[in-house]
Amino acid sequence: MPPLIPIDMWLSLASTPPIKPSPETVEIVRRLSTLLMLVTLLGIVLLVALALIVLQRMRERSQAAIATKVKGEPPVSAWEEAGRRLEVPPVASLEEPDVRTDEERDADSSKARRAEDAARGNDTPPPWKATPSPEFSSSLKPSERPVVLVTGGARRVGRAIVLEFARSGFDVAFTYNRSESEAQELVHLVSQLGRQATAHRVNFDDIGDVEQFGEQLSHTMPRLDVLVHNASAYGGTPLAELDASTVMRHFRVNAATPLLLTGKLRHLLTASRLTGGGSVVAMCDIHAMGRPRRNHAAYLMSKAALTEMVSCLARDLAPQVRVNGVAPGVVAWEEPGPNPPEGSEFDSTGSDDRPAPGLKPTSEEEQRRYLRRVPLGRFGEPDEAARVVRWLATEATYVTGQIIRVDGGRWLA
Repeated sequence: MPPLIPIDMWLSLASTPPIKPSPETVEIVRRLSTLLMLVTLLGIVLLVALALIVLQRMRERSQAAIATKVKGEPPVSAWEEAGRRLEVPPVASLEEPDVRTDEERDADSSKARRAEDAARGNDTPPPWKATPSPEFSSSLKPSERPVVLVTGGARRVGRAIVLEFARSGFDVAFTYNRSESEAQELVHLVSQLGRQATAHRVNFDDIGDVEQFGEQLSHTMPRLDVLVHNASAYGGTPLAELDASTVMRHFRVNAATPLLLTGKLRHLLTASRLTGGGSVVAMCDIHAMGRPRRNHAAYLMSKAALTEMVSCLARDLAPQVRVNGVAPGVVAWEEPGPNPPEGSEFDSTGSDDRPAPGLKPTSEEEQRRYLRRVPLGRFGEPDEAARVVRWLATEATYVTGQIIRVDGGRWLA
């Protein structure tokens, strides 16, 4: 067993002062610290330089790829490209814009038509009435112009849609049921715009009639780029007065026939050469999207089915065909008389031209009450709905499966 160390020896060892390094050791440590600092700074500089070189190489490769993509043309900046696209043509090359309103255009068309009739004499019928429009064929000749088919296109919103597409360079086909005189007049107006037009009499309450119409068009039309489902049946249906025939009529006109007609014409739409492909636009209703009106269950249920059709066909027909909907608020009030309007939230018949039982025109007080719930403070116009339809069909090339509300903000109130 080792001997014990006396306590006084421990105390003497603990009180021994530390050994002081020599000047040579201090100098060596100082030089090593300086060298380490220099090496660290050099490494940082080298890393920054390497990063700059890599970024420069990546930029050169990107510019080379852009130059190759544009077939050797030198790359330009985004600002330069935007400036090039926004170049304004010389004033001499600009045509004078047509600033007339629709009423002025229609008045001028009527004057021109009367002048033509006077020049021909009373015994010769005008050309647009001399040859009746065929029921199940298309006289549209092959053309580079795109073609649109508008159901229920003879009056009101349907008429505005037809004229909007005609002014945009489309040849037009449209359907009607009983509005024959309005349909023939519209054919004449479209022809004055330098476009071809045909009117087809079709009863959308007869599913067989619609299927035959679609089958014939699928074999006779040279092309079809846009299909607009505007034909509709409208009417109040209080439960105490509701019957099965009324319910089924709403469903046939507003939901079943648009689906069947789209199916018949899908191959023509798929072959469309328009930018963004073919397009289907359905005229829906804001009150069938969660804002129901009292005593309109049959109508709103059928329009809700049409809204769901938009979503379903947007998937079924993608990617060649886009499918969207326009849900207007009040863009035209119903009118009394034997030929009610088409294409309005409060239309009495839509394209079928038969007044719903007991339907009366909306009173001024009812119109004022409705207007109080429209944030924009006014009713819409058929042309405003028509422009949205044309925009969806020709410009909104990355939009499908959507319902655009054209209601002046009524949905919010």
